[in-house]
Amino acid sequence: MPHLIFSVPIEIPYPYCEGDYTFLECFFSESHNALMLVRYKDIYFFLTIQKKDRKFFVKIDKKTRVVPVGIAKKALEICKNFYKDFLLHDNLSKNTLKQQNESPYLISADTFYTYIPDQKTCILEIGFGSGRKILNDASNHKDTFFFGIETHTPSIEQVLRQITLKKLKNVYIIKGDARLIIQSLPYNTLFDKIIVHFPIPWDKQHRWVINEHFITHAQQIIKDSGYLHLRTDDFLYLTESLKSMMYLAQGYWEVFKNKPEDTISKYETRWIKQHKDIYDIFWYPQGAREDNEYKNYNFNFLPHEAKKLYERFSCEHFMPIKKMTDSVLLSAKALYRSKNGSLVIALCMGNKYYPQNTYLIIIHDEEFRAFYCPALLATSYQAHCMLKSLEENI
Repeated sequence: MPHLIFSVPIEIPYPYCEGDYTFLECFFSESHNALMLVRYKDIYFFLTIQKKDRKFFVKIDKKTRVVPVGIAKKALEICKNFYKDFLLHDNLSKNTLKQQNESPYLISADTFYTYIPDQKTCILEIGFGSGRKILNDASNHKDTFFFGIETHTPSIEQVLRQITLKKLKNVYIIKGDARLIIQSLPYNTLFDKIIVHFPIPWDKQHRWVINEHFITHAQQIIKDSGYLHLRTDDFLYLTESLKSMMYLAQGYWEVFKNKPEDTISKYETRWIKQHKDIYDIFWYPQGAREDNEYKNYNFNFLPHEAKKLYERFSCEHFMPIKKMTDSVLLSAKALYRSKNGSLVIALCMGNKYYPQNTYLIIIHDEEFRAFYCPALLATSYQAHCMLKSLEENI
């Protein structure tokens, strides 16, 4: 992870502008760690500052990490040059082409559904890794549109670079948690195939991509003639996924063992050499779909609501807050304050089985303003309402 180490705290005169970058403000926690808010064009992200053994580490914040990573690395480079007399160490390397390629084929989860064309074959791949399959399929089927969801930033950068090199016009990439993203899609967003190849079999099954919640939403966005294809080397993942499909969904299934696949990843090549068994499920859902139009949830705060939240959290000593219902979680985990009195609150919110980490920013100037960007989901909106109700507990 790119980082800087200084011998003294960073004291940039905020707001500080250099090129397309504006360093807006710095927010400090009671433990003297800090978040530095940076704007690049219309993109906002944080750099973190942590004090360890009288040294100050400046890193890219994981929750707001942007793609390509070269955007945030450039912000670190500006910090490095600004305070170069106090720099002890850095591991910044020159940006590679994939780290600085701002691709039009990287789209946001919020606008994903607008890129899906009618009357065209559309395929969604979840967790594409190195991208070997999605790139090969897109190259061989130019009239088909491919969409890939991935959380791993280096994999995303690599695939975006290959899209440019191969001059592909039919593949789009979304960064995020597929379990959340498919929930946000309207049910008239339909795919011919959903591909999930070799998902990680986490010890805690609620972290799996294929679970009851995923199946419930996936069956609504697969065309009548379409299917979901799960390919895994983990027998428990196979059996538990099949149970979820059979328990929750209508349709029929095909299960195969060691079925040849046209495009093989480097990991699958290794497993084949080790004589590991590979399993496939092809699930063809059937039955009527629910009517679920796209809902543009309003996560705004009126000035008086922002003021009451400010009063709720601006006490001398921050106390973490956790509220939970059967399906929704809201947790305020940490508080950061700027020198002019504005606040940043680290939140964990949404579906309690796979909640989203985000930041709520409350600006205190001529009037109170509060804003954040949670996933556009019903559970996120319920958590948002829970957050606004905290103002009653002052």
